[in-house]
Amino acid sequence: MSADLAQLKEMDDETLAAQVKPELEALENIRHEKLHALRRRQKLAIPISCVCAPITGFVDFMLLIGEWGGDDGGFGVSILFFGLLWYWVSEPKRQYAKSYKKKILPQIAKTLGNLHYIEKGKLIVDTLKASKIVPSYNRHDCEDYFFGEYKGTKIELSEVELKYRSKSGDDETITTVFDGLVFLIDVPKQIFGHTVLRPNQHGFFEWFNEKSLGLERADLVSLEFENIYDVYTNDQVEARYLVHPKIIESFTALSKEYDGGRLSAEYYNGRLLLLLPSNAKHFEPASIHVEATNIETLIELKRELVSVLSIIDELELATRQFA
Repeated sequence: MSADLAQLKEMDDETLAAQVKPELEALENIRHEKLHALRRRQKLAIPISCVCAPITGFVDFMLLIGEWGGDDGGFGVSILFFGLLWYWVSEPKRQYAKSYKKKILPQIAKTLGNLHYIEKGKLIVDTLKASKIVPSYNRHDCEDYFFGEYKGTKIELSEVELKYRSKSGDDETITTVFDGLVFLIDVPKQIFGHTVLRPNQHGFFEWFNEKSLGLERADLVSLEFENIYDVYTNDQVEARYLVHPKIIESFTALSKEYDGGRLSAEYYNGRLLLLLPSNAKHFEPASIHVEATNIETLIELKRELVSVLSIIDELELATRQFA
C-alpha cells in the first residue's frame, strides 16, 4: 500500500514500519547473503596476503635497487596488489548497496509518498544552466533522483556534485564547486520576478554579489534573518512574500534535517531551486552489519521528506496571501 505525500506528513512511525515491512524483509535476505560473502572473503584474504605479500615485496625490492631495470623504484606492485585485494574483499558491500538502490529504494520511495526513484538522475542537465546561484561547472554527477507531486506541486530532489575543470599549459586542475543536495519545487503561484537568497556575506563579497547578480537588495520582513541571509530581487513586492519568515524557518529546518550547511535558494521561471551543501551521503543503506529491518534509516528519510513538504505548505500560504 502506498501513501501520497500528504498522507506521509501525518503518518506515524508504526504505520510506516508496517507499510515498508515487505521491502525491508526482502532487503534483509540480500544482506544475509552479501554479509556471508564478505566474511568468507575476509577469511580468504589472510592466506592470500601471506602468500603474495613476500612475492610482491621482493619484486618491489628488486625494482627499488634497480636490478630489474628502470630508474624509478618504489612499492608500486605491493600497493597495487593490496588495493585490488581490498576491492575484491569489499565488493559484497557495494553489491548490497547496489541491490538496495535498484530493488528496494524504488519500492520504499513509492511507499513513502508515491514518489518515483531513479538511481542516476538528470535533474541538473536542463534546469541549472539559467540559475544565478549555481557556480560555474563543466562536469557533473547526479544520483539518487526522486520526483513526485504534493498538493499538485511537482517536487524533484537529487544528490549532485559539480566540478570545474581548468587547464594551464600541461597542468590540469579539477575543483569541486558544489557537493550536496539539489531541490526543485514548482511554486504554487506563477512567479514573474527573479529572487535569490544566499548565506550572509560582508564587505567586498556582499558588494560583488549584488553587482554580479544584476539584482537589487531586497528589504526583508524580518531583521533577524538579514544577519543569516542576503536576498536580491528584481521585484520587491513579490520577494517580501517569497522570503517570508515562515519560509526562511522552513529553509533552516531543512538544512538541519539533512545535516547540511546554510542553503542557497532561487525563485525563477515559476520554480524554487534550493542548493544544500552536505558532505554526508544520503539515501544509502545502513551498514551491512546492521539488520535491514531496522527502520531508523527510513524514519530519517521520512523526516527529511516532510521538511521539504513544509516549505511547499508555507509557499502555498504565502502566495495565496500575495494573490
